[in-house]
Amino acid sequence: AFALLQENARINQRVNVDLYWACAAEAPRTIGLRRFNSAASTNYAGMSLKAMQDAPSGGEYEVPLLTIDSLRLARLDLMKIDVEGMEKEVLDGASQAIARLKPTICAECNSILAGLRLLEWCMANQYDCFGFLTEAFNPNNFKGATENIFDHSREFNFLLLPNGCTAPTADVPV
Repeated sequence: AFALLQENARINQRVNVDLYWACAAEAPRTIGLRRFNSAASTNYAGMSLKAMQDAPSGGEYEVPLLTIDSLRLARLDLMKIDVEGMEKEVLDGASQAIARLKPTICAECNSILAGLRLLEWCMANQYDCFGFLTEAFNPNNFKGATENIFDHSREFNFLLLPNGCTAPTADVPV
């Protein structure tokens, strides 16, 4: 996945992007992960880090986990979180940056429990929460793919805004 991200940045000439071979979490550590079959027809973007973690053999390779706070960002306007069940952990690891910089946060949740944890986080951190439900498969997708590998899956998407901030409109740059 990281190699694809690097290639995407290169092809699109994104020189203002810093890439890290790491996962965001609530605390720094290293975890062992299993490799997955990249030839299989599956939704790789929907794979859970928790499910891939700590194979019975202890993992096939090690991946560092870092916090967003450890990056010591001077600016953070927007956070996009799509981490398959680890949304709260990422937010907890970004608590100082969020308190200081008040970014707009977009987060996708694929379970009611994950959504509830986000709502609780919003109440504790003075953020307003707006949500909408989407089908996992879009028949009008960019590649024109017709095979729906997601079955009838739906995902709940959240827009988290600091209390008192109004949602952006077409006339307001984001």
